[in-house]
Amino acid sequence: MNYSRLSFAFLLSLIALCSCAPSRPTPYVPMGSSAYGYSDMSFGDSTYRVFFAGNPQTSLELVDRYALYRSAELTVRNGGDYFIILSDKADNTTTTTSGGSSTADANVKKR
Repeated sequence: MNYSRLSFAFLLSLIALCSCAPSRPTPYVPMGSSAYGYSDMSFGDSTYRVFFAGNPQTSLELVDRYALYRSAELTVRNGGDYFIILSDKADNTTTTTSGGSSTADANVKKR
């Protein structure tokens, strides 16, 4: 095999690999088979833990905004008027490889 065929095969492999990498921020979707999106857990007493994980193209600001948006959705769905963030944690340790994540404990309140 000559070098031009080997170079061509390498180039095609590189293009295929690069096309698989995500090029857009994580959309606001439930976390499914991928490791990105939102999830939540109810503690039964109108308190929820909301988590959103974004890919490396998703800014930490957008990740936080999505976590707050999910908290608002849960509030409306459960007949609440507002929610209170009891604690929050944002982790953006390696934006170039792992993306960011945000976890918030929110308490749904009625007036």
